[in-house]
Amino acid sequence: QFMLTGWSDEVNPIIPLLNQYKIVTGNFSAGETAITKKSAYLFRTWPADRIAVQALVTYAKEKGYKKVAMVQSIGSWENTLVASFKELATQQEIIVLDSVSFTSDTQDFKTIISKLKNEKADALFAPITSGPVERFLRQQGELGLGLPILYPVDVTGIGVPEKVPPRFLKGLVFAIYAASKEDFVNAYTKEYGIAPAVSSDTAYDAVYVLANAIKAGNSTDPDKVMSSIAGIDGASGKISFDEYHDRVSAEVLLMGFDGKITTPIRIK
Repeated sequence: QFMLTGWSDEVNPIIPLLNQYKIVTGNFSAGETAITKKSAYLFRTWPADRIAVQALVTYAKEKGYKKVAMVQSIGSWENTLVASFKELATQQEIIVLDSVSFTSDTQDFKTIISKLKNEKADALFAPITSGPVERFLRQQGELGLGLPILYPVDVTGIGVPEKVPPRFLKGLVFAIYAASKEDFVNAYTKEYGIAPAVSSDTAYDAVYVLANAIKAGNSTDPDKVMSSIAGIDGASGKISFDEYHDRVSAEVLLMGFDGKITTPIRIK
């Protein structure tokens, strides 16, 4: 009757089944913009990554970047990020170049980096999934790309600083969401002996959103449950939903990597 799901590429293939069998599904880590519009039985506690993209565009505008290049791995998550960045940056009169894309199994980025150099942009927006992002960051450093890189999610959460030499991360700016609430972190650490990972809090919150909806509707009927979906003050902060049961509230922080440590970046 109920299900929890993770990344965008895991959600999209099962959406026809959610619709056919009316399986109420909570999503806790898909960043794809508007993904909940694809099913009346899907809600999301993870903030759409468009929220983070907006913060990066604001930062780019404040830094005076006039032209931004884009590079991406191929996938639905990356496609929606590219579309969001282009839309929001264009509104700020920033020229956005066509995205250079590659498959996630790409090993050699020499040709791609050479093309990016020739575009003579002021910065690079790089929605690249875990795995190839480490290879790309290492090689752009080795080949001297020399551009500030804007990344839409927390690179520390996917282990990038442990896999890429610090000198190649200088100038990398990435978006993170506000930290999990302290009582959740303490309880999680006590229970499992490790700190919460990315989306631990939003997965926890998805269970409570679902449980509250079942209780409020006094039923496990999928339509009654979905009509009872409501926001909570959860482990990941205050959650509110739009008419498509998509999370619309989240505090975004930008972090910059100076080659040794990450430091917060203030934007207006």
